[in-house]
Amino acid sequence: DKTFANLLDNMIPNAHFRVIHNHDIIPHCPFQSMKYQHHATEVWYPNDMAPGDAYMVCLGQEDPSCSAS
Repeated sequence: DKTFANLLDNMIPNAHFRVIHNHDIIPHCPFQSMKYQHHATEVWYPNDMAPGDAYMVCLGQEDPSCSAS
């Protein structure tokens, strides 16, 4: 939930991240409507994650320009 995500972000800032593949459904379950909240810093591969593929680093907890798009 948001309380835990905020706690994690505050306790160990900039020391953790999550890597998301373009077609991975798991990062979207459970849903935000169920009060689920990711911690900050997402590394999103909007492609096939082949060597050299581009990726985006998103600093917020639920950045709408990354996998939440």
